[in-house]
Amino acid sequence: MKIKNSITKQFTLTMFSFMILLVIGIGTLLGYSYYSQQQELEIQTNLETKEDIAIAIDKNFANAFFNMRGYIAYNNEDFLLKVSKDQQKLEDQINKLRTISQSQDDTFFYNEVASFYDYYFLEKVPEIRENIESNQQDQVIQDAQQVLTNRIEAFQQTTSNYRSAIDQQIFSHYGEVTQKNIYLQLMLLIFIVIMLFVLFFITKYIISRFVVPLRRLTEASELVSAGSMINTETFQLDREDELGVLAVSLDKMVKHIQQNEEYLTDKNEELMEQQDELQAQALELEKLLGQMETNERKLLSRQQLNESLANTLNKQLLTESIVKGFVHVTQADRGMIVLLDEELTHSSWGVSSSAANEFKESIYSGLHEHLLLEKETVCIKRALVGSEKGIHDETQICYDAYIPVLQGDGKVIAIMIYSRFSKGFMEEELRELEELAKQISVSIQNIDLYESTEEEKQLNKDILNTIHEGVLVLDTNGNIVSSNNKMYELFNLSKPQLPTSKIELSNWLEFFHAKIKDREEMNEFIHAILEQKATLNSSIVYQIEDELLKTVQMYWEPLFRKEQLTGFILVHRDITTEYNADKMKSELVSTVSHELRTPLASILGFTELLLKKTLSPERQQKYLNNIYQESKRLTALINDFLDLQRMESNKQDYFREKLKIYPLLKEVLEELSVHSSNHQLKLEVKDTEVEMYGDKDKLKQLFQNIIQNAIKYSPHGGEVITRVDLNEDNLIIKVVDFGLGIPREAIPQLFTKFYRVDNTDRRKIGGTGLGLSISKEIVRAHQGQISVESELGIGTTFIIQLPKTETPKIIKEQGSKKSGIIYLIEDDSALANAISSELGLNGFWVVVDSVGEHAVKHMKESQPDIIVLDLMLQHAAISGWDILMEIKQDPILSSIPIIISSSLDEKARARELGVHQYFLKPYLPSELTATIKSSLLNENKRSSHLS
Repeated sequence: MKIKNSITKQFTLTMFSFMILLVIGIGTLLGYSYYSQQQELEIQTNLETKEDIAIAIDKNFANAFFNMRGYIAYNNEDFLLKVSKDQQKLEDQINKLRTISQSQDDTFFYNEVASFYDYYFLEKVPEIRENIESNQQDQVIQDAQQVLTNRIEAFQQTTSNYRSAIDQQIFSHYGEVTQKNIYLQLMLLIFIVIMLFVLFFITKYIISRFVVPLRRLTEASELVSAGSMINTETFQLDREDELGVLAVSLDKMVKHIQQNEEYLTDKNEELMEQQDELQAQALELEKLLGQMETNERKLLSRQQLNESLANTLNKQLLTESIVKGFVHVTQADRGMIVLLDEELTHSSWGVSSSAANEFKESIYSGLHEHLLLEKETVCIKRALVGSEKGIHDETQICYDAYIPVLQGDGKVIAIMIYSRFSKGFMEEELRELEELAKQISVSIQNIDLYESTEEEKQLNKDILNTIHEGVLVLDTNGNIVSSNNKMYELFNLSKPQLPTSKIELSNWLEFFHAKIKDREEMNEFIHAILEQKATLNSSIVYQIEDELLKTVQMYWEPLFRKEQLTGFILVHRDITTEYNADKMKSELVSTVSHELRTPLASILGFTELLLKKTLSPERQQKYLNNIYQESKRLTALINDFLDLQRMESNKQDYFREKLKIYPLLKEVLEELSVHSSNHQLKLEVKDTEVEMYGDKDKLKQLFQNIIQNAIKYSPHGGEVITRVDLNEDNLIIKVVDFGLGIPREAIPQLFTKFYRVDNTDRRKIGGTGLGLSISKEIVRAHQGQISVESELGIGTTFIIQLPKTETPKIIKEQGSKKSGIIYLIEDDSALANAISSELGLNGFWVVVDSVGEHAVKHMKESQPDIIVLDLMLQHAAISGWDILMEIKQDPILSSIPIIISSSLDEKARARELGVHQYFLKPYLPSELTATIKSSLLNENKRSSHLS
């Protein structure tokens, strides 16, 4: 193929020629630059080497001169040795100088250096050495001054001149290099300008040869694509390359397009006629499609209505679904439904709440009454009134459809109304609504049935939950189908821990086995019931392992429905109290019989010996002493029973007085140490003078019980420490032993009467189990607290907290100080509690003072409205009469009404002292409350009259 037939080859040839020219020019410039740089670098390196050798020669000669002078001055061979080293270095440098010498100056300098080298090292140095060795130093110095010094200076001048010449050559060479670089840069700039001119002409050639014809063809193609008619001469190009071929092809294509355009115009007219026909068919299809979509929406609305009717079991949700579904089905603008139940459950769509309530209230009158009687759908045409018209002034028509919902027996159970503003209801639509109303009737009846079933289930559940026994209802396979709250309480569970749905037999038995003792017996009994092998009215007793062991009796009953067995009821009755009481009674009988029989047996034995045998006076005295000790033991046992009974019935009298705690504890420890030689009884008291209010005998009994208990349960001896500490308000007495200790699970029951820890080590230790119970009652009576800390096998600490002094106690049950402040002075704690509770429940603020010694001071602080005073204060140093006299003599308190509460009949004397009311014990606390209210009311009236 020729080059003129191909645009690619023409363009490639042009660009290839340009690139060759560019490469040749750049290569020439780069080659010249490289050659020049290499030549200049070689000259520069040679000059620098010469300069370095000249400097080294000058330096080494200077060192040799210096060392030679040192040798001459000091006659030291070390300097001569250094001269030899310098000589060797100079010899090497002179050889290098000889090899690089090129110019006459280099040769001259080389000859001068070599000549001086021979003169100095080969002539003078041996001569100087010989003179030095023959001690002719003066000759050496004279010779050096006359001849050698001048010759050295001349050589150094020659060296300096050579170095200056080298420096001048280096400087001149640097200038030559700079000039050559400038010439090279100028050549490069000229080359770039020439190449730009060449590129310009090449670009101009390409534009005229290729771009201009291509633009002509492009413009012609755009005109053709726009539908314009053009002259085909536009595409005629006198060339044989691809543009020429393209122009010929475009010319043919334009001619072909013009021919096809005429053909297409004819076809287009035919298609327009067919399009008109298709549009008419499309309009018909759109109409049919609209009808189908309308029917689909109706079916979808009815489907949604049916789903809501089937899935809803709440009446309110059901009515909302009905109204919403019917509005969509009927295309109504408003709608409402009212169920004829007790609550008149209703829902509406597009109806105001006031209109809905008005419709609901008139449900049994007017047109609705007609619906209830006729039970047929009614459609009414009426004019819109009031707010129904909205922004319209002209008359507007509304169509209301009233539809009764009937149940199977024909009773109306609901009424619906739907309104349209645009068009009326067709007969077909009303029939359809009546059919839908039948479905609504079924849904409403299903909900009623569901609610009644749920109510019955809830009633049964409530009945089960009110039973004080746990109940499990099983099916015939043993699966739990129901349970009551008591079952959760028995096993100390919250409800979510036990599922409410059916629980399989294996699961709940596994749960029971993890909680109870007697697992095998329980398992056998349950399977016997399921297999119908257990006898009716049979039961078992099992125990639940919890914080506190529970004892439960389980019995069962079968469940029948239409004479067919459907399941079983398991009843679990908590008999812990009865079980423990029975166990305690057995232990009490055993303990009391043992504790009573043992001293009685001793008394009978020793008495029999005294009566039937003649004994020496010493033996008689010994036996009588034994009888006396056993009698005291028996008396103490009986007293414990009687004391505990009096304390629990609040009939125990306490004779409170101010006493010191240290002497009392010391006395107790001294008495106990006589009978406990194996124990070291220690007393640790910080303040031996501390005092408190209390009954000395009862406190002594308290300390004896606690310390004896510590001694008793430390059977192997050891220390028993009694510590007395103080804080702001209380005495803290700690009794510490290092004996057997108490199991953790036994601590909560430790102060229960007759309770004894069930342990082999403790069975050998006697006792009735009353001591700690009595101790707790004594502490409580003294307004204190008792607790215990213990670790099994390590020891036990009993902690007793007692108030240092008794102060008035404020009790606020209800109300506030505005209702009235009552100051009650009463030493009987039971009566004081009863009166304060009664007054508190009636809204009074009550201050209880059981001592009375500082009553007047406390009254001034609390400012009471009424004072209730007991005349007989057995545990105080003063009487009620003394307090009464102090009150009447005090100008602040004398006007406060005083009510006497006493067992003494001293009404006359009390009246003389100005007592307001007098109550003779016993009396009802409510009578005292009524009197206080009446007194305060009279005081208020008197105050209002005075004001």
